[in-house]
Amino acid sequence: YLQAGRWLDLAAQRGHIQAQHNLGMLYREGKGVPRDPVRAYFWLKVAALQGDDVSQAALKGVDKDLSESQVRDATSEADEWMKRYKKIVGQ
Repeated sequence: YLQAGRWLDLAAQRGHIQAQHNLGMLYREGKGVPRDPVRAYFWLKVAALQGDDVSQAALKGVDKDLSESQVRDATSEADEWMKRYKKIVGQ
């Protein structure tokens, strides 16, 4: 899982939706990366913002482990990530 986490991170940073979802799930489960529900929520939210329904559904399981403040912060970070990404790809 360690190698998968590295490759998924590279692909996720480049906008690959499935990689974003899978990386979020690795963070949720702590496989190959440290367990981090906030990072899990962030990556799942980024994928969901791009229309991934599976990630949108997964958010409901992850947000149970987070405070309202953590959800708000992760959502804000995901929104900012999307703005930067869209600017880079010219959307």
